[in-house]
Amino acid sequence: VLLWVQSSEHAVVKSIGSCTLAFCGHAAPGRRLPSVGREIAMRARVDRREVNRLISSAESAGAVLDFVAQYVDSPVFDQIHVSTAFVRLAKVKATIEHGDTEHVAMPKLVNELRRSLKSRSLTAQISANTLWALVSMEKQMPQLKPLIPELIPMIQLVAKDMVAQAISNVMWACARCETD
Repeated sequence: VLLWVQSSEHAVVKSIGSCTLAFCGHAAPGRRLPSVGREIAMRARVDRREVNRLISSAESAGAVLDFVAQYVDSPVFDQIHVSTAFVRLAKVKATIEHGDTEHVAMPKLVNELRRSLKSRSLTAQISANTLWALVSMEKQMPQLKPLIPELIPMIQLVAKDMVAQAISNVMWACARCETD
């Protein structure tokens, strides 16, 4: 991680995954930031894990979607968080209420998944876990069903990299998926 001063009053932490953080301080342009900038960079990584922990520990679908709504537009929210949100929704599907299907975060979550599918940036594990989650929630959130066929080309692309658990998730999802 390289930290460079952009002006005498602002510096930017560059290339921490897809995250860009602003840091205010005083230093000459072109100079490396002191360790305080490195601490900010470390916090960005912690924030990613913290967002994932919050989503993973949510006890209801509404809570999952509230966390997604809070973080989906932040630079730390990535395809791992998208998959984690879908998996957690599947695990707490008994708590899904009608209002959850219309939650403001749902279209954003779907758009993030579609963006990741378009850029082909999903790993084998993320693809398999997301497919498992979507199939698990078919009855509770039928509006997510169109995502399943959209995910299949990604599954085919990353299948060679799948470990046994990912293959098992895909096989289970294929067996359980309701066809029209």
